[in-house]
Formats: sequence, structure tokens, C-alpha cells
Amino acid sequence: EPIALNFATGEPDARTLRHPDGVILDIGTHVLAMLRETVLYLGGSDDMTLQVVTAKDRLGREIATGDLTTAEGEAHLQGSISGVPVDIWLNKYAGPAGGQKGLRFHLRDGRIVSHDRRGAEDVLELIKGKEIQRWHIPGTIYEHCLAEHILGAKSLFERDPHQVSRTTRRRVEEVTLLLTLQQQLRGPH
Repeated sequence: EPIALNFATGEPDARTLRHPDGVILDIGTHVLAMLRETVLYLGGSDDMTLQVVTAKDRLGREIATGDLTTAEGEAHLQGSISGVPVDIWLNKYAGPAGGQKGLRFHLRDGRIVSHDRRGAEDVLELIKGKEIQRWHIPGTIYEHCLAEHILGAKSLFERDPHQVSRTTRRRVEEVTLLLTLQQQLRGPH
């Protein structure tokens, strides 16, 4: 039977997952934050639109309108970030070997940038056909982001104090959008 993994640690998640603990809110918040901050860093804008294409429970059954109990085990979101089309597949039940707990960017030239969670490390890959360049990064992306970018010696608070409120605003926008998607998927609640 599929097991859930904690997205931040990669360890098995022993919780009994119920709505709203599914992938849309639990993992979607992290994925949207990483995507938006990456796009902004590369010169993009704050624009963001998303819709739910599919949402299923951990056994692959569709989430029904009116179901206010079942957590999503997987979801496919589609839309755009800064005008860039995105398809986001979220899966809480990837298993300890990895392969579904991360991000994959499909570039126009055919290359794929894959960031995957495997056990206690993150694996970054640049894939071009059968050629794969791979880097292993000990720890989690959250440890690195928090320690180096947010709380580190040259923290966001020191580098650009005005960005703190903008960053907070973006996180609130993302959660608001994901809550709206939940309402559309399950019905008002």
C-alpha cells in the first residue's frame, strides 16, 4: 500500500491524512513558492493562474465534489506563472526511492531539469536525451533556503528589507489560490 513521505524530510509520514492535508495545500504551497521565487529571480513577474486538472486519493480514485474528508494523494495543476505555461504534478506517495517528490522543468530545447527528493538528500539532474548530469545535495532544499537565504549571514532581512513584505504577500497569494482551487474541486466549505 502506498506510504506518504514528509516533503521536507523525506521520512515516512505516519499521520492519517485527511482533507485539507492532501497534496494541493501540503505540497502545493512549497512547490508554488519555489517556482515563483525562481521565476522572479530570473526576471519574471508575480502573475499566476492555476486550475485543477485532476485530483485523486492515495489509491488513485478521483476526489468527488462534496468530499470534505479524503486527502488528495496526487493532483495535476495547470496554468501559468509569469506568463510561462506550467503543468504541476503533485504526489504525496512517491516512496523512499524518490522519482516523484520534486520538480521537473521541461525546457523548450528538449532538456529537462529535475530536482528530486531521495532519502536524506536532494538530487539535481540536467537531462538531455540519454545524457544525464547529476549532483547530490545533502540535506533538504528547505534547510538550504532557510539557512542561506532567509536566516543566514546575508539574510533577506539584511539584503533587502522591503522584499520581506513582498515575499510574505506572495506566500499569502499562493495559499489563497490553493484554497480557491480546493473550493472549486470539493465545493464550498
